[in-house]
Amino acid sequence: MYNRTYWLNHITDPNNCFKIIDNKDGTVSLVRAGTILQQGTYQDQDHFNQIEEMLFALAVSTGVILNHTRQNAWTIESEIDKNTISLTNINELLSALDISTRLLLNHTRQNAWEIEKGSITLTNSEMFPFNNSQKTIVLKKARENDYIVVCDVTSFAGNVGEIVVTDRLVNGFKLGYTGSAKSVSINYQVIGGLMK
Repeated sequence: MYNRTYWLNHITDPNNCFKIIDNKDGTVSLVRAGTILQQGTYQDQDHFNQIEEMLFALAVSTGVILNHTRQNAWTIESEIDKNTISLTNINELLSALDISTRLLLNHTRQNAWEIEKGSITLTNSEMFPFNNSQKTIVLKKARENDYIVVCDVTSFAGNVGEIVVTDRLVNGFKLGYTGSAKSVSINYQVIGGLMK
């Protein structure tokens, strides 16, 4: 658990005044002058390392959430391919994937990452196994290409297959699906990667 530091300014009266002390070796030292009204928080290794440790823990936990999300998505795909899975197991897997996605989105909101939302309807005029559903999504703001795209299918006509995000560039990405559906409507959220 992170123990938050509430940083305090160092306040003296008079404020921001210093004494010059001659060190007798050709150098001088500046020492704060005045009465201390509020002791400031020390800017030292104990305080800065606490921040570093929390940033490291945050990076690890984000990685775990993303890995959990990917693993659940892979499990769903591999289990469905076996054609032996029960409807109950599929619902459990989908529930786990939904929870992972919600954890990621909640983490995003808590850390004030800017999310770009949109929706699109993809269409396919080819006969299976061919598919020409892929379309380019143009981003409103340029992003580093390490951003995450979370997709939700809202409606479909036919077998969707997988939703595939490819060609992530700073100004956009491509979105498509692999199934034989004639159309698939998708809500998407783009997370992270905003350029400084």
